[in-house]
Formats: sequence, structure tokens, C-alpha cells
Amino acid sequence: MKDSWGREIDYLRISLTESCNLRCIYCMPEGSAPKTCGEVLTKENIFAIVEVGVELNIKKIRLTGGEPLL
Repeated sequence: MKDSWGREIDYLRISLTESCNLRCIYCMPEGSAPKTCGEVLTKENIFAIVEVGVELNIKKIRLTGGEPLL
């Protein structure tokens, strides 16, 4: 898979949670609101996304998101 500049995309970043009290611009840009429970990915959804990524030749997966101390 390639981006609009022709660079190879071989990684995937999945944000696991928005449970963070810092609200920095990386995760919560201005004007955004926290997701409700119905909008958060389940582990089954995450597994399905990873499977599709593997089919698209994704080689690295980074699980991110949330403040680990909350």
C-alpha cells in the first residue's frame, strides 16, 4: 500500500483507549470530544482490523493510546 506521495505504508497504529486526562493535541485535537462506549473499538474489532492489515502487507503494528496510570 502507498500513500499519496508514493511512499510504502507497512505499519498500522491503533489507539486502544482515550482514557487520558492530558488532552494533548496529538490525541485530542481542538474541537474533538471523547468517544462514548459505543464508539470505542472492541478487541474483536481490533483483531479484525489487524487481520485486514496483514492482508494489505502491514509489517508493524503499534498499539497506543491513553494514560497508563489512569
